[in-house]
Amino acid sequence: MNDKEVAVVTGAGQGIGLATVKRLVADGFHVVMVDRNPEPLATAAAALRAGSNSVEHHALSITDRPAVAALIASLPRVDVLVNNAAIFWDGKFDATTEDDFKQTLSDRNVVGMVAESSGRIAGFMVYELLGDEFHLLNFAVAQDFRRQKIGTQMIGKLIAKLSRRRPTLRLEVREKNMAAQKFFSKCGFRAWEVV
Repeated sequence: MNDKEVAVVTGAGQGIGLATVKRLVADGFHVVMVDRNPEPLATAAAALRAGSNSVEHHALSITDRPAVAALIASLPRVDVLVNNAAIFWDGKFDATTEDDFKQTLSDRNVVGMVAESSGRIAGFMVYELLGDEFHLLNFAVAQDFRRQKIGTQMIGKLIAKLSRRRPTLRLEVREKNMAAQKFFSKCGFRAWEVV
């Protein structure tokens, strides 16, 4: 590590996390790559080490607090932290199981809200508390309950939680998901950036 600044990047095995690692290495940082998926992490780290000895990798979940604490304690310092680890469900509401939902809640520092109607789950949302903001991770309304204001009511409840301490509610919507873009626009959200 020598005199280099140390950057820790979670979710570093692929995608945005890996792109961030590459940029930090190019900018002269010693980068500590963290990801819970060991195979893509090891492959990416090996490729980067071929061009730089300023990369190390650790396969662990950020939900494993003792492992994270041990990793941080092993480093001489941390100058930059990029917390890129995330949850991503790419499926339909009806295909999401109760176990999927419970696993998401136990994996992260998240809160879930479930809307019921006549004993059936009509919709749900999962959000994370991050510093001064709420981060909406997942939001879905079952097909049978759409256009009945259930989604609007759930978003309204979350907006009501905004405060001086947490004044921001952030979410990401795929560029091609026009229905979601229109829905959130009607709820008062505005586009901040395209990624």
